[in-house]
Amino acid sequence: MASDEASDYLHTNYKVGDVSYVQMEKGLFVKGDNPFVDEAVFKTGKAVCPAEYSDFFVMGKLLNTPDDYNDVRGLVVTDYQTYLEKMWIEYLTKKYPVVIHKDVVNAIK
Repeated sequence: MASDEASDYLHTNYKVGDVSYVQMEKGLFVKGDNPFVDEAVFKTGKAVCPAEYSDFFVMGKLLNTPDDYNDVRGLVVTDYQTYLEKMWIEYLTKKYPVVIHKDVVNAIK
């Protein structure tokens, strides 16, 4: 059964009115990202289900290397943006040092 079919089936059959008793999270996970994936796939630790859910299962496949660059593109872009932001903040901090005027701060209190 394909993951989209399983998702549709679970949402349809485990729903009472507007309340769904299924929580799903899709994505590409690395070890340490998700305790449920860690337990089921990497065999490390023990995931704790939230009180309103009694069980969990993981559906997918373990990739040793990405099948396509699109599998990791978002992660690479996010990491690069984080790096650029860090470098920008360091640059701004050096160029414009923060000066705190205690008299103004005390006047606000």
